[in-house]
Amino acid sequence: EDEAELLSQVQAARLHRREAERRTGCKVAELAALAASLNAQGDHFGAVEALTKAIALSPHDVSLLEARSGACARLDKHAACLHDGELIVRLTPDWYRGHAICGSALFCLKQYTASVLAYRRALGFAVGAPAERG
Repeated sequence: EDEAELLSQVQAARLHRREAERRTGCKVAELAALAASLNAQGDHFGAVEALTKAIALSPHDVSLLEARSGACARLDKHAACLHDGELIVRLTPDWYRGHAICGSALFCLKQYTASVLAYRRALGFAVGAPAERG
């Protein structure tokens, strides 16, 4: 009887956790859509705010970090762009786009040697990568 009750509690906790994850995923999607809309309207600061909230809910989502780095670049906040690029590289070190973001930010920060190195790493990972549609 105790075992059945314990299994019931575990199952209820699992269902609760899955529902919470679903709600979080929906909120992240809403914030990402809001950020895209704000970016399209030219409100890059608002987009950065929305993406920062989404990243707080899903900190390992590199697409959110990539989008925020783009909004930061439009605001000429290249140090913030570099920060997001470095986070992407830590999470997915073999994804060329993280290295390219770092290269671009470093170039804008006039750190040309480091920029070249980051772009070379990006090219190294991009070779053989499946073509992406823009």
